[in-house]
Amino acid sequence: WLCEEEGAGSPYHYNGTYRNFMGTGEFANVVGGGSLTATFETGALLPATNHTYMKIDGTINF
Repeated sequence: WLCEEEGAGSPYHYNGTYRNFMGTGEFANVVGGGSLTATFETGALLPATNHTYMKIDGTINF
């Protein structure tokens, strides 16, 4: 889900999780997972002035 925490035009905030459960070659037996947090700025008149911030954490075992 994306939500505008401060009303229309405020940045979108996204929090999620992910899982790794299969792969190929050396990573055929991969398992793992983690979390993702992102902020997407909105409302600027010029697209070049919008910024996106993303952080991905997790583990992978193979």
